[in-house]
This record gives sequence, structure tokens and C-alpha cells, in this order.
Amino acid sequence: MSDNIFDDMENSKKEKASKDLLFFATTYFPKYCTLSFSMMHKEMAASLQEMTFSRKKRYAFAAPRGYAKSTFVTLIYVLWCICYKYETCIVIASSTKDQSRRLLSHIRKELESNPLLRRAFPEVILRPLARWSQEEIICKNGVSVSISSPQHRSRGLRNAEAKPGLIILDDADSDDSVRKPEQREKTFEWFSKVVMYLGSDIANIVAVGTIMHHDSLLAKMIRKEDEFSRWVSKKYRAIIADANHSDLWEQWRRILHNRNLAWDQNSAEAAMRFYEENKTQMLLGAEVLWKEKEDYLSLMLLQEQGSASFYSEKMNEPLTEASVRKEEIAFYDEGLFADVGSIFQQLSAKGIKTTSVGACDPSSGRPRGDYSAIVTAYVTTDKEIYVVDAEQVRCDFSTLMDKIYQYHKLRKFQSFFYEENGMQYWLGGELQKKYKDLPVKPVKNTDPKDARIQKLLFYIRSGRVKLSKRLTDLIRQVTTYPYCDHDDLLDALSMILDAPDGPDWEFRLKVLKMFAPGPGSDKYRSWKKTYLANGTIIEGPGDFVGGVLR
Repeated sequence: MSDNIFDDMENSKKEKASKDLLFFATTYFPKYCTLSFSMMHKEMAASLQEMTFSRKKRYAFAAPRGYAKSTFVTLIYVLWCICYKYETCIVIASSTKDQSRRLLSHIRKELESNPLLRRAFPEVILRPLARWSQEEIICKNGVSVSISSPQHRSRGLRNAEAKPGLIILDDADSDDSVRKPEQREKTFEWFSKVVMYLGSDIANIVAVGTIMHHDSLLAKMIRKEDEFSRWVSKKYRAIIADANHSDLWEQWRRILHNRNLAWDQNSAEAAMRFYEENKTQMLLGAEVLWKEKEDYLSLMLLQEQGSASFYSEKMNEPLTEASVRKEEIAFYDEGLFADVGSIFQQLSAKGIKTTSVGACDPSSGRPRGDYSAIVTAYVTTDKEIYVVDAEQVRCDFSTLMDKIYQYHKLRKFQSFFYEENGMQYWLGGELQKKYKDLPVKPVKNTDPKDARIQKLLFYIRSGRVKLSKRLTDLIRQVTTYPYCDHDDLLDALSMILDAPDGPDWEFRLKVLKMFAPGPGSDKYRSWKKTYLANGTIIEGPGDFVGGVLR
């Protein structure tokens, strides 16, 4: 035993930390470890340790914003690999050059100024005369850390003869890079053609971030699409399980937003009093990912500030206010009907009349143009809609009409709708000329496209429009609108809603009311003027007063 008991204790800690990433974190980075580790951190630590002592691993972690994912993976884990020389050449990649530089600067700062590291690892921390820049560092023990981004010429990164053995992809997606399809494609190409070829034959790759779009690079990794099928992926949500008493939380929301109070009362204070009085019941069943960081009440308050940002940044389910979550969709093939054919049979047995209808949103007809969308549905006398087919295709006009008629032979339409205004008016006339028995009917759309789709999404949320799990393209558009690359299926389905033979127009006006801006809004006048009712435009009594339909 050493004469210096402190040296023995330090060596013992170093030995334990070499095999335990969480112990390394709490021992040498106490300023970052003020809260207990969450389940997420424990699982990530186990995965990172496992991959370090094996090779050729691929991991993807989607974590809530603000949950120390970069601190844990791109700072502490990388420093663990540096201090124990588990890696010789490391690359940190991010969405921009500035972001990559910031991530590397945090590592440099710890190596330069963390007294616990300097005392425990002097052979690593002493600043070398080699490389110590914004884009690459080489430590005293020979371990190098370089950066990469879509703006870098990153091919051929090496440390002497060693190619990268560890690649950390931290927030490869950004607000700008997920905004348009071509930008998301560029990010994917950068990853697949550059990042994937940076490492050695036995390199480990770790991706960490927050899902910002359903078609983002990280989202594809988490879903294990195509080339990511062998990746080990995990998506973490800030709220693991919702509370049992949703009715109490709805009362709390009404108080918070001043719906049950006089305007001179403090709604936030009143909501807090209601919560404290009912806390035990309101928290039954609730489970959160990191209660020391954000408890259930804190997360519910965040959700009320903006559900779109909340679901993206805290739940890794990017939405907008218009988006529909998958769990909000009523799927009729989840035990309700065995197949499409049984819908007619079972509803008829209950005395419910069902009509078969279809609709088409045609494209320009150019080979590389937009998709044409064909949707078929069964509409009951109770105005329930069962969507049975939803297909989008790129084809010429002749092929499109033939495909529509094939659906007619299969579904025996009693009405087939097309949009008579705009550039689509030609479709009905051509279909009538070619197929005499196809019951073609026009629909005149007067509402903006976005308004029509929002009405449709409301119907879906309400359960009056039911889908099948087979209709994956339609489900993708429903759950990602307006960020979906194509919304043709939504537009076609909205035609069935707005058609004269569609759902009752009184309910349609209720839907309009849900999206009505208040009288102070710039859009109030346009909303006030007209409402589509039973295939015609009505004016006058249908009027918004204080945001309410009179």
C-alpha cells in the first residue's frame, strides 16, 4: 500500500470509474450531477459501456430537450473514452460547423480547467504542443477528437494511422434542416455518404438528439427504417404514463385558462390551489422520466404553453397544433370489424344504411409531378365514415381514370366526387365520357385547403372518421400534417366531408366554430362571410359574435 492514503483512494476511484460510466460522471463531474440519474441515463450508460468493450455497434437515442443528453454522451462519455484511452480517434458530428465547435469546446474546457480531472489524469490533461484548436484536439496520451458537419470536408480524418473508432452524432437535425424535404434529404446524404464512411471497420456510432420531424434523420434511425434496421434505438418521453383522472386535469385546464373564473381573478393561482386540493387524485397513475428535473405538474404546465413544441421537445413526437397523434385515431380494424367486407354486413345487421363513396385529387399528370390521390369510404346514415382505401400514385390521366374505375368495380360507388373548381374540373367530364356507369358528382371547394384539412383532422380526432391500420400513407399524412411531404390523400378525403352526400352540415358548422378566430383577428372577416352548408354557400344568420357561431 502507498504511504499516501489519498493516492490509494484516488487510484481506487480511478479503477472503479474505468468500468462504471455513472461513477465516473459523479466522481469527476459533480457540477453536472446534482440530480439523481434517470432511467434514461442508466440505460444509456449501460449501452455505451457495452459498445465500448465490443465493436461495430450502432446506437440511436432520442431524448427530451433539456435532459442532459449532450452532457452525458458528447461530453462525459467522450472524456471517459479519452481518459482511459478506450478510443484513439474520435469524431463529433453535428448539424452545423458552429454547433460541432461548441461541443468540442466543452470538452476542451473540462480538459483545461476541471481540477478533479487534472489531479486524477495528469498524463491526459497536460496540454500538448501538438494540436489544440477549434476543430481538433490531440491529448497528451495521443487520443484525438475531431469535428464534422455538413459544411466540412470531413473525408479522411485520422489520428496518425488510426481511423475514427468512435463517431458521435449529436443533434444532426436542426430547425432549418428539417423544414423542407430537400433539406432533410441533404442531411441524410451527408450522413450516409460521409459520416458512415469516416470510421474504421470496427467503429462504433452513437446518435443522440431530439426528434424534430417525422422524416428527420434521427426519426428514421429510431423507426429502424431500411439501412437502420440493425441499429439499437430508444425513444424517451418526458411523460411515460398519463394520470388516471383526466377529468380533474380538464377542470384544472379550464381554471388555468380562466374559463371558470371572473376576469379579475388570478387564474394561475386558482389553478394551483385546485391542484393542491386534489393533488393525490390528480397524480394517480402518472409517471415521468426524470421527476427530479420535471415533475408531472411542470410538464402539464409546459404542455399548456404550446402542445406542438411540447410533443416535439419533450415527447419526441413532433406535432403542430393541427397534427393528430396516432393514439387519437379510431381504427375500425382493432377488433371492431374483421375486414372491409364485414363493415357492410355488420352495420346492415344493425339497421344502419351504408353508402359507398370515393374521391380523387388529381395531379398535373407529369411523370415527376405531385401524386394523384384516390380515397374510398363507407358513410353511414349516422354520418360515421370508414375509410377503406387510400392510394397515392404518379401516373398519366388515362391510367388514373382506369384505376378509379377499378375501385368502382371493387367498391360499387354510389357517388364519386371530384373538385369542379380549379384545374381539376376536367376529371368529371372525362370520367363520364369513358365510364357511363360511374356516378360522378362535383364538389365545389370554397374554403382554403388548410381549413378543409383542419376540419378533416377534427373529424378524425372526434372519431367520426375511422381509419384502417392498412392505410399507412394516409396515417403518416394525418399524424405529420402540415410537415408531411404530400397531403394529397388528406385533400381527397376532405372532399368526401364537404360533398353534398357527406356528413351533416350542422356538424360541419360546429367544426368551423372550433377554428374560428376571435373578432380581433385579422382573419375574422374572411371567416365571417361564408360557410359551406349542404353543398351551397350560406350567408347572414351564420355569423361569428365574439368567436361564437350564432
